[in-house]
Amino acid sequence: MTRLFISAIQKKPGADGRGGYPFSLPAVKSLSKLSLSAPVTFFVGENGTGKSTLLEAIAVNSGFNAEGGSQFIIATHSPILLAYPSAQIYVLTESGIELTPYKETEHYVITKEFLNNPNRMLDRLLED
Repeated sequence: MTRLFISAIQKKPGADGRGGYPFSLPAVKSLSKLSLSAPVTFFVGENGTGKSTLLEAIAVNSGFNAEGGSQFIIATHSPILLAYPSAQIYVLTESGIELTPYKETEHYVITKEFLNNPNRMLDRLLED
């Protein structure tokens, strides 16, 4: 098994009592501990859910600048990148963070529906 630089993410003791940004983000509020067991981990979610904020916090707390580190933890909307073999995918929502299988991500489902029947999806998108 590959030895990972970061094996888990959790809030520092006492962080729950802090108010304001970024502690007001649902993903940060609900964070207890995320285990990282794959060499590639994805954070997926709508804009504003805290993907980049979480990445920057991981980098800074690991002794790196906020722009990079040595393990691939990626914030993306790309269903193609999400298909990376054996990657972990954490979906960030208003309810928090959840480990999600690739084929259960909204990005995969919508892309698959579109590719299977583009006319139906376009009709749905363009209806008044």
